[in-house]
Amino acid sequence: MPSYRKGNKPYEVSEKIVRKYREINDVQRAMEREVRERRALSVGLKSIDKKAASAYAQEAKAWYQEYIKYSKDHKVAYYPDRCRVFDGEELIDKKYVRLLDAYKKNR
Repeated sequence: MPSYRKGNKPYEVSEKIVRKYREINDVQRAMEREVRERRALSVGLKSIDKKAASAYAQEAKAWYQEYIKYSKDHKVAYYPDRCRVFDGEELIDKKYVRLLDAYKKNR
C-alpha cells in the first residue's frame, strides 16, 4: 500500500467524470429498487394469488438481468445483495406490505 510522501498530491477527478459516475450510480439504485419491489410483491402474493406472484417474479428477473447488463455496459460493479428480498412477511419493508394490502382490497 503506498504511503504518503512529502510533495505528493491527491489525484484530481474531473467534475465531468464525477457527474457521469453519479448518474450511473443513481440509475443502478433505481433499478435495484424496481427489482426489490417486484420480488417483495412476488413473495407476498405467493399465498394470495400464485399467478400474480409468478408474474412479479418474472418481472423481477427481467429487471435484474437489465440491471446486470446496464452495469456491465458501463463497466461498473453490480451488487446482487442490494436486490435481495427476504421471504418472510415480518422482514418485508412496510411500504411493500401497504402495496400488498391495496392489492388484496382490489381483488
